[in-house]
Amino acid sequence: MHTAKALEEKLQASGVPYEEYLYPETGHAFMNKSPEGVKRRKGMGMDDAVVELAWSRFRSWVSRFLSP
Repeated sequence: MHTAKALEEKLQASGVPYEEYLYPETGHAFMNKSPEGVKRRKGMGMDDAVVELAWSRFRSWVSRFLSP
């Protein structure tokens, strides 16, 4: 079973709030903003817009569910 699918099933069963977005054209840790991560993404031809979209979604989720 695909890892993302297994995680989704466990999250659904737990009842915790979550959102799932898959980025099929990206590699592991594609949101890494370190110089090494940026260099690796560029070398693989990954689009920085996808990274910014993912960070935007992450910040939105955190502000809704983890902010005081």
